[in-house]
Amino acid sequence: MSERVAELAASLQKTMGGASEWEKKRTSVPGVFLVRLPGPKLRVMLEFNPPGADGAPTKRKGLYFGDARTLEAARKAFPDPRMDDLVAAVEALAEKAEAGAKAKGNEDVFEV
Repeated sequence: MSERVAELAASLQKTMGGASEWEKKRTSVPGVFLVRLPGPKLRVMLEFNPPGADGAPTKRKGLYFGDARTLEAARKAFPDPRMDDLVAAVEALAEKAEAGAKAKGNEDVFEV
């Protein structure tokens, strides 16, 4: 373990040791948060959650990383050009569902 990693680990233990379960703390990396996992032992995960203008998470839940293997798999998946098409399809499906919900909402109106 490098000296830098050892220093970060000690700082992490000090910072998150008193944190409550599921408590999030911002890091200096935009969009990356420390999260204290439940249980008697100190367990911490990293969460990627796109930050808003104030630096706070914009989503209820983000992507959790706790080891280098998971991070590497994400790094390989995200630059894949097929991800753009997949995200566009998910957005289109969400828009279609939202439009359907609005249209259905009008049918449920009781006319007097």
